[in-house]
Amino acid sequence: MLVTMPNPPLDKLSKAFGFCLLFESPDMIFQRTLKAIARSAGESLYNWQYPFYHLGGAGTHNLQSGPGGCPPNSTLTLEAGMRMHLSFVQVGNQGTIDILKPHAELTAGFGMGPFPPAVNNARDSFLDRDMKMCLPGFGGTYYDCDEVEFYFHQRGVVIPPGADSYTVEIYPAQFGVGAGAGGGGGGPGSGSGSLEEELDLACLFKLNY
Repeated sequence: MLVTMPNPPLDKLSKAFGFCLLFESPDMIFQRTLKAIARSAGESLYNWQYPFYHLGGAGTHNLQSGPGGCPPNSTLTLEAGMRMHLSFVQVGNQGTIDILKPHAELTAGFGMGPFPPAVNNARDSFLDRDMKMCLPGFGGTYYDCDEVEFYFHQRGVVIPPGADSYTVEIYPAQFGVGAGAGGGGGGPGSGSGSLEEELDLACLFKLNY
């Protein structure tokens, strides 16, 4: 793992943690990572002591209803870690214990602080109003782990907890590969692909699951 190397290559470290390095040293990133992986299976992986909760918009997306009658998630609020309510399966950190989670009314996507000047400078100089990172190589839209897992669940890909490897059969069109007449793919929840493709995929899921 990059952060556990005695002397990690600075170019690779910057490529992976460039935004974090604006206000964290490599050792701080290393210690933070160790604390995260030391948590038990019943504890949430959300880091409520981190300065920013929604970098790149992560944790704020409202994914649409999935194929085959899968229920949609509830609208996500700006409170980081808001659970996506699925009646048939738990997703990501759902059902785990949050550690030192602040009250929702006390946050607006930012940690409680107080934080050192470097954090305030990163906020003022490298984040826009939607918390998109204005740093080369780190722009664009991000999804948190719960949103990614829900996106897969919508398409019938349910990976069991603790699995080292897992094989599934997927329908590429459902993931925006060659879907529709325009051939353009869609992001999570975009519903790209024809109705026939979605119905075929729903039948495929029933056979496999």
